[in-house]
Amino acid sequence: MMTTNQIADSTTRITICRYRYKPYTSCPPRRSTFFRKNPALSAARGDENLTYYTGIGYLAGASVDAAKGLGSGVKSIESTDTLKLKINRVLNGSSQAGRQLGNRCGIIGLLYAGLESGMVAARDTDDVINSVVAGLGTGAIYKADYPCRHFL
Repeated sequence: MMTTNQIADSTTRITICRYRYKPYTSCPPRRSTFFRKNPALSAARGDENLTYYTGIGYLAGASVDAAKGLGSGVKSIESTDTLKLKINRVLNGSSQAGRQLGNRCGIIGLLYAGLESGMVAARDTDDVINSVVAGLGTGAIYKADYPCRHFL
């Protein structure tokens, strides 16, 4: 059973709903935002892919390159360095290297998601052809000469 109490103050009227606990009965209806019934009808799919692919690409690239930079930072340590200088060398090596590959992989994810969303919008279907064409287009744009990439 649901009981409703109304609290009134000088400016607003607030309704507070309290559900009495009854085990093994139906729960109040809720709208589920985590699991969509038909993902093909989702309007936000392109935006979600754009965010997901860019973020995952940046995170993966930054992690791999930061590990490489960590190794080069450890190799650059000299025996006369203080502890503070050793830590500084390691952090500088990993952060500089991590940024570069992270940005590259993030841009590749951004291009792929944009092309895939464009293909879905243009063809009005979501199938494997869109993914293949988006992958080919991403590789072609990313490996193109500088004048072609200048307009991105």
